[in-house]
Amino acid sequence: MTVRDAPRHFTWASDASGVPGQDGGLSGRNSTVFWVCAEHVAGTSVAISSDGQDLHLEGYLDGSRLLTVSRLGIEANGEALGPGSTLSCVSREQISESYHAHVGKATGHHSVQHEQVTLALRSPLGREWSLIVRVAADGFAFRYRLWPQGVSEVELGKELTTLQLDAKGRLWTLDYHTWYETIRFGTATKALEPGDYGLPTLAQAGDDNWVLLAESDIDGNSSGAHLVRDAGQPAGALRVAADEVPLAVPPGHLTPWRVAITGPLDRIVASNLVDDLATPADPAVPVVARPGRAAWSWWTDHNSGSSLEKQKALVDYAARQGWEYITVDYGWEPTWIPELVAYASCRGVQVHVWSLWSDLNGPANLRKLALWRSWGIVGVKVDCMESESRDRYRWYDSVMAEAERVGLMLNFHGSVIPRGWTRTHPNVVSYEAVRGAEAYIYHGEPLSAAHNLIQVFTRNIVGPMDFTPVTFSAPGRETSEGHELALAVEFESGITHFADDLDEYDARPPAVRLMSTLPPVWHEVRLLEGHPDSHAVIARRRGRTWFVAGLSNGAPRTVSFDPTALLDDYVGWLVEDSPSGGLAERAFTSRDGAIAVAMAQDGGFVAVLGPSAEAIAPAVGHPTRKAVIIEPDCALVEQGDEVLLEVDPEADLVTATGWTAEPAG
Repeated sequence: MTVRDAPRHFTWASDASGVPGQDGGLSGRNSTVFWVCAEHVAGTSVAISSDGQDLHLEGYLDGSRLLTVSRLGIEANGEALGPGSTLSCVSREQISESYHAHVGKATGHHSVQHEQVTLALRSPLGREWSLIVRVAADGFAFRYRLWPQGVSEVELGKELTTLQLDAKGRLWTLDYHTWYETIRFGTATKALEPGDYGLPTLAQAGDDNWVLLAESDIDGNSSGAHLVRDAGQPAGALRVAADEVPLAVPPGHLTPWRVAITGPLDRIVASNLVDDLATPADPAVPVVARPGRAAWSWWTDHNSGSSLEKQKALVDYAARQGWEYITVDYGWEPTWIPELVAYASCRGVQVHVWSLWSDLNGPANLRKLALWRSWGIVGVKVDCMESESRDRYRWYDSVMAEAERVGLMLNFHGSVIPRGWTRTHPNVVSYEAVRGAEAYIYHGEPLSAAHNLIQVFTRNIVGPMDFTPVTFSAPGRETSEGHELALAVEFESGITHFADDLDEYDARPPAVRLMSTLPPVWHEVRLLEGHPDSHAVIARRRGRTWFVAGLSNGAPRTVSFDPTALLDDYVGWLVEDSPSGGLAERAFTSRDGAIAVAMAQDGGFVAVLGPSAEAIAPAVGHPTRKAVIIEPDCALVEQGDEVLLEVDPEADLVTATGWTAEPAG
C-alpha cells in the first residue's frame, strides 16, 4: 500500500487513532484496518474507514460529527464493491475552479476551493474501483468510479450507500415520485415510516447544525436517485437507491455525487455546493440565460394559450409592469406565434412557449427548436417528463444541447430536481419539481403554509424553483395575502411566473408595485432567522438594494429584523398583513432601528430597502412602469446594425438578449 502526495490536510494511518471528533471518531469499531482524513480549512472534515468488512464515512464540522455513512459501495457485475475491499493507494488533489452563475440565488462570479481525496480500492475478486471524496466549506460529497478498463461494459447494480442520521432529531422530506410534486413535511427522524423519500431531505444534526442531502452532476449515463427507509433498520438509517437497476455502463463510469450540505441553517440556505460540484459549462457555448419575470395566463384561464388576442393583452400588462416575458401555455398555434413575438418585441417583452417533452423527442422533433427560435421565441417551458430513468436523462442531454445550439432558454416542468445543470447548461433557467400553485388546479386542495415554508430550507436551496407564486385568488387559500406576496422573494427562480388574474393584482396596488420592482436576478441571499417548522426571514440583494421577506406557519407571531445588518444608512418600504385583512404598507428609515412585523396566521411580509429614495422609487412611487412601444411597425435589422429610437426619457428600455442601448449623441 502507498500514500501518494499526502498533504497537510490528508492523513493516513493503520489504526483508528486520531480520527477527528469529540468522541474520538469512529467509536465502537475496534477492528479498523485503515482510515483517511480529509479536512477543509473552513472546519469541515471527513474520515473514511474500514472495519475489515464494510467501508464507512463520517462527516464533521469543527470536530462535531454531523453525518455517518454506515456503509459505502455499489454492486457491479454481480459483486458488491465495498465489503472486504482493501486500500491500494490514496491520492490528493486541490480543486480550484471558478465560474459565472447566470441564474440562481447568487449570480456572478463563484470560486470553488475543494479538497479532494481519491481512495483506490481492490475488491475481494481483484477488481479495481475508487471512492472519491470532496470536502468544501459548506459540506462534502462522494462518488464511486468503476474499474477503468478490461471489459466493454459493466452491469451496475444497486447502491450500498447507507446514511445514518441523528435519530434524536427531526427531518423534512417528501414522499418520492419522479416529478417531486408531493407535499413536503416534517417528522421526528425516528418516526419516519418505511418507504421511498425524495431529495433534497433536511435533517437535524445536533442543536445548531443541519444536513441537507442532495445529488449533483448527473447526465444520461445514470438514472436519478432517492432515499429508502427500510423496515427493520435502525432509526435514522436511509439507503440511497438508483431509479433504474441494473444499468449497463462503460468502464470507468462515475456515479453522481452524493451530497451533504452541512452547518447552521444560514450556511445551508446560502450554499451553492450542488452547482459547485457540477461539470463546468462548455466555454464555446454562448450563454443565452436572461432571468426575468413572466406573465402567465393558464392558471386562471386554461384555454388562453389558444387565443392570440388574450396573449397580446398579457403582453400589454407585462410591458406596463416592466416584466421581461410572457409564457404562452398549451394551445398556441404556429400560424400566429410570429405575430405575437413581433407585437411583444415592440413593447420590450419576449416570449416563451410551452411544449410536451414528447413533442421534442428524437432528432426530427428537436428540429422544432431551431424553427421556434427563428420566430423570435427566447425560451421553452418543457413539461411532463415525469421520469428518473436513464433514457429520460439522455433526452434531457439532447434537448439541452440543441437548445444551447440554437440559443433558447429552458424551463423544465413535471421534471427532476436541480442537480447542477444551471452551471453545466446555463441556458436552463428553472425547474418545477415542487408542488406549487398548480396544485390548486390539479389537486383541488390548498397549499399549506407548512409546505411552503419547508421549500425555503430544502427544494429551493439546490436550484431555481418555478413555484408560480402570488396567487391571491387561489380557491380555499389558507395563507394570508402577505404570505402569498412574500413567496415572490422567499423563492428564487430564473423565470418567475405571476399566475393570477390581472385584475386581482390591480386590486392590490402594493403588490403591483412590489412585483414591478422585483429584480430579475439576485446577487446574494441571507437567512436572517428561521426554522423549517415555524418561520423564515430571507434577505436577497440586487446591487445595493435588499428585499427582505418573511413567511410564517401557524399562529400569529411577531418577528423583527435589523436592516443595519444589511445597510448602514437606508430608506425602506414594507408590505404586511393588515389587521383587517388584505395588505398594508408603511415606510421606514435607518432612524427607526429594528423593524418589528406582526405576521398574521400563516402570514408574511416583504420589505424593500436601499441607500436612497431613488433606489426603491419604483416600489413607493410608481404603480406601473412605462414601456417602450415602437409603432406602427417593427423594423427588420441585421446583426451589427444601429437603430435610433426616440423614446420617453422616463421609460425603461428593455433590450433583448445580445442588444445594448445607450443615449445617442
